[in-house]
Amino acid sequence: MNMKKFIIIVLIIGVIAGGGYVLSNKKIGSSAPGTNAASVWEKGVEGSPVSAETLTAGNSKSFKDTARGFSFLYPKRLDATTFPDGNSGDIVLVQSPEKGEGFQILITPYGEGGSNLTAEMIQAEIPDLKISDAQELLLGESGKGVAFISDNDSFAGNSREVWFVYGGNLYQISTYARLDPLLQSVLGTWKFE
Repeated sequence: MNMKKFIIIVLIIGVIAGGGYVLSNKKIGSSAPGTNAASVWEKGVEGSPVSAETLTAGNSKSFKDTARGFSFLYPKRLDATTFPDGNSGDIVLVQSPEKGEGFQILITPYGEGGSNLTAEMIQAEIPDLKISDAQELLLGESGKGVAFISDNDSFAGNSREVWFVYGGNLYQISTYARLDPLLQSVLGTWKFE
């Protein structure tokens, strides 16, 4: 499946589910088995009213995808749901609908090989997608991804996107730009097992 189909699916799911959510990341960190995928943001989204929070066992829940070998912590006030994307992937929706916060992760097989993903590659596949403030993500020795700001209508026209390839899957993480610090906190706990 090509990236254009992926983005169309993301937009449809976002409208149906009532939203998704995004982030700005400079480095996801080491992705060696059993290590933390620590996030380090070079800069956040201007005007973001949400501040980063430290996620610990006491104030968070744990999400684990055993099939793909990753896990992360997220705030207790949110709920996580996984459902098929209608093709061969899954969507992880982590949200609190009444508070309008959360994020979504679209995970799809990435059969085109390679583990490096750049803004230029995304733009070549999806020319209509607005990409600004693109920042390279380092996935340890496993490749590179990209974080960027977009105009995703599912996120009120101002989203933060983090896309990367790992273990043969494309991960598209999206949230409202204003929730950048929330996503920073979550990705700071992300681990590939």
